[in-house]
Amino acid sequence: MADKRLPREEWTTVLARLSEENAGRPVDLRVVNEALGDQALAENEPLVAIDADLEDGIDDAIVITVGREDDILGHTVNDPVSIWLRYDDQGRLLDIDIESREEGRTLVAFKDVPRVVA
Repeated sequence: MADKRLPREEWTTVLARLSEENAGRPVDLRVVNEALGDQALAENEPLVAIDADLEDGIDDAIVITVGREDDILGHTVNDPVSIWLRYDDQGRLLDIDIESREEGRTLVAFKDVPRVVA
């Protein structure tokens, strides 16, 4: 497995591309912080989008949207400081780890990993 730290200047374009490529893939959405521990926000829900709202470094946010037409959940990660992408040995995206200065970590874990056809 390989981890890749995403440079801040690439957040908007890479997250938009990953959203498009992975729209509809089932994900688990979790928040992990010292005060609350591990909190499941959504389980096995289709990914709608992950958007970076980067203005001036003050009110920056990452918005993760999951669910179906009749049941959409949006989660905002305020003041993000790092984004890590984790891939398997074949280069398939396994999860996205977003760290916030105040809120801990938000994990977007992909439930299905597409098979590689040789």
